[in-house]
Formats: sequence, structure tokens, C-alpha cells
Amino acid sequence: MLRPPVCFSLLTALLMLPACTGTLQAEEPAPPAEKITATVTDWAGVEQVIRQYRGKPVIVDLWSTSCEPCLRELPGLARLQQMLGDRVVCVTVSLDYFGGGKGPSAELQQEVLKVLRQQKLQSINLISSTPDETIYTRLDLGSVPAVLVYSREGKLVHRFDNEEDKYGEKGFTYDGHILPYVRDLLSGG
Repeated sequence: MLRPPVCFSLLTALLMLPACTGTLQAEEPAPPAEKITATVTDWAGVEQVIRQYRGKPVIVDLWSTSCEPCLRELPGLARLQQMLGDRVVCVTVSLDYFGGGKGPSAELQQEVLKVLRQQKLQSINLISSTPDETIYTRLDLGSVPAVLVYSREGKLVHRFDNEEDKYGEKGFTYDGHILPYVRDLLSGG
């Protein structure tokens, strides 16, 4: 039987081991769900946000609540933001609005907010009031998910999408593709 001081020392060493090896990172407490918000804006508003943050890389995640691959990868954006902190700006843009009416309905906005809050996305969250097909045409994009990476100068330097098979059968991922790319961008590569 271990004596209490030995047990305490062993337990302390085991608890500190992950922190010493860098395999475990402390997480910031998640904000209350009501603090996660989204702003309705047109595509010009999205471009304004990108210009506003010149000096930092901006990662823009184009997604939709009806897109399974989008929902699967949104936690990756949250991890990227947590890992890189204020060295980057993360923006989500919901492309759920199909057009008609006077913009995204209150019901649609609540549906988008529900997902953002479930994912604890503390990024700049936007809901596009520009119909999705207009944006797809403007960006020459077939569908979401897509992630646009802008340099510190505000220039689009990379677009991750699944239009071709360059990311394999499952498509791009934050952990396997976007995070390494952004880290390289931050290091001047």
C-alpha cells in the first residue's frame, strides 16, 4: 500500500505530465450560448469584414446548416481559432439563404444561431443576405463547404473546396489541410 505522500506525489506527476509534454492544452471557458451572435449582411459586408482585419490572416468558412460535411468540419474551425488565438481572424458565413422575401427569415437566423452555439463558435459569425446561388456564381464555386484563406494583405491566397478530388474521398479537413496551411502562412512560408 502506498503511503499518502507518495500517492500525492505520483498523482501530481501524472497530472502534470500531459502539460509538460504539450499533448494537452488548457481550454478557455466557452462563452455562454447567448454571447455567440451572428450578423446578417450581404456579400459586400463579408468583403468589408475581410478588409477590416488587414494585418492578420482571415479564414472564412462558407457553410450551410443542411450541409453534413460543413457541420462535420465546423468544430475544426473552433479548434483552429483556439490554437492560433488572435494571430488570425476566423469568420463563418452561412449560405442558407436561397433568396426571395426580404432576406433571411427570423426562423432561419435562429436555426443558424443554434448550430453556432452548439459548436461554441466564438468567431465573427455572418448570415449572408445575398442568395447562395449568387455567391456560388461570383466565387465560381459548386457548393459548400469551402474555406477561403486571406493573407495579412487581404488577398485570397487559398481556397479549400471539394470540387476536385485533391483532398481525397472525404474532402478537406481543418486538422489535415487548413491548420497546416495557416500555420505555414503565419511563419512566412
